[in-house]
Amino acid sequence: MESERACWIRFGSLPKADIDGAVKDRMGGIRGCYQRELLKNPNLSGTVTVKFVIAPDGSVRSADIKSTTWNDAQVEGCIAEALLRCEFPEPTGGGIVIVSCPFVFTPG
Repeated sequence: MESERACWIRFGSLPKADIDGAVKDRMGGIRGCYQRELLKNPNLSGTVTVKFVIAPDGSVRSADIKSTTWNDAQVEGCIAEALLRCEFPEPTGGGIVIVSCPFVFTPG
């Protein structure tokens, strides 16, 4: 006999300005991912959307590619890795915050 278990996710909240600020602090690393790939392909442009989960302590628990126009695992993984190093304030109300963030890249 299997015991019953309740699975749930508690959602907190963060102001958009706090999310934008923390991502902006990591934009140098994110741009670096793109610029390294741009050296190989000078016409590279496109959009990478990353879904990441902010833990109750403000750290990033996971960062995964939600959609991409590149299909380049190396550069996309680099961008997700840069987001894993973001630090956010603790979400209001505890719990997690799930964010989907598009990054649009164009040469020049």
